[in-house]
Amino acid sequence: MRTTAGLPQAVVCARVFRLDCARSLTPQRTLYRRFTGSLAPQCTLDRKFTGSHLERDVARFSPRLTLHRLHASPLGTSSVSSAHALRKVGVSAALDSSVENEPSATSSSSPSGGTEQPHLPVLLAEILGFFSERKVQVYVDGTLGAGGHASAILSAHPEMKKFIGFDVDPLAHQLARPRLEACSSEGTSIHLLRKNFREMTSALQELSPGLEAGGVDAMLIDFGVSSMQLDTAERGFSFLADGPVDMRMDPTASLRAEQIVNMWSASEIGRILRDYGEEVHWKGIAQRIVERRPIHTTSELVRAIGGKRGGGGKGKKKPIHPATRTFQAIRIAVNDELGAIEQVIPAAIACLKPGGRLAVISFHSLEDRLGKQAFREA
Repeated sequence: MRTTAGLPQAVVCARVFRLDCARSLTPQRTLYRRFTGSLAPQCTLDRKFTGSHLERDVARFSPRLTLHRLHASPLGTSSVSSAHALRKVGVSAALDSSVENEPSATSSSSPSGGTEQPHLPVLLAEILGFFSERKVQVYVDGTLGAGGHASAILSAHPEMKKFIGFDVDPLAHQLARPRLEACSSEGTSIHLLRKNFREMTSALQELSPGLEAGGVDAMLIDFGVSSMQLDTAERGFSFLADGPVDMRMDPTASLRAEQIVNMWSASEIGRILRDYGEEVHWKGIAQRIVERRPIHTTSELVRAIGGKRGGGGKGKKKPIHPATRTFQAIRIAVNDELGAIEQVIPAAIACLKPGGRLAVISFHSLEDRLGKQAFREA
C-alpha cells in the first residue's frame, strides 16, 4: 500500500489471450491508447501497435497496475485477458526510496507502530472496481502492509468467507489485524501469514489443500517497499532519515544492507547498482562506497554516494536525489525482490478459479517488465 495524491490521465495496454485445452497461450490482439476513467481492457480491436512509446509517456517512478482475469467458456476451454495500466500519478515519497521527498502529511505512521490509518492505499478505486463484478469468497492479499487495500476489499465484499494475507514484516501484522477484524463480516475467517508471497503455493496448500490449485476468487499483490517501512528510520530504507544500513523487509532475514556495502567487492556492488538500480554512474559510486568503508548509517552511505541531483529544467524529468537508484538497488538485493516476483506471478495465476482475478501494482520498470513477462508466459 502506498500514498497517492491523485489519478490523472493514464496509458493502457490491453492484451487479449486465448487459452486452449492444452493451456497454450497465444496473444491475439493488442491496443495502446490514452484514456480517462475506469480500467476497461479493449478486447475487440484488431490493429496492433508497438509499445516503445509507453515508457516515455509515463513518469519513471509511477505505480503501474496489471490486471488479469481468468474466464471459463461454455465449451470447457478458457481465456485469459490482461490490462497493463501505467499510471501518471502524483506519488508521495512514502511510496518508494526511488522518489525524492520524504512522506507527506498523509502518512502518519510512526516507528513505534503508527496510527489507525497510516496512509492511503494507491489505486484503491481501480482495485475495488476490478473486483466489483466478482463474487469474492476467497481472497488473497500478497502484500498485506497496514491493511489499507485489504480493509477496503473486506468492506466491499461482505460475502467473503476466507481472507488470507501475506507479509514478512511483523509491524504489518500489528497494524493490519485490528483494521481487518473491524471491517470483516461475522462469517469471514482471517488468516495472516508471516511469509513471503513467493511461498504462496506451499502456504495455501498447508492452510487449506486445494486453494493453491484453483481455489482463489481474487488476489492483489503490491510490489516494493511500503510507506510504513520508509517512515521508520531504524529500518534503513530512507536516504533522507539517518538510521542503520539495514533495509530488510523481514527483520529476521540474515542479509543486511550493511553487509553489502562493507563486505562485497566493488564489482559486485557495481553490478547490483547497474542491474537493480539502472544507475548510469554505477562504477564510480561502487568505488566510492568501497573507499568510504566502514559504512554503518544511511547518512554515511549517502555521503559515500555523493553526486548532484540529476534531471530538471524545461522539458526534462524532475530531478531525483543522487542516492535514489543506489538505495533502490541495495534494497532489491537485500530482499531478493525480483526473484520473488518471478516466482509469485505464475503461482498466483495457478491459484485462481475460473473467472478469478489477479491485480498487481508495480512502481518501477524492473518490476513492471518482470510482471508482464510472467503474464505472457503463464
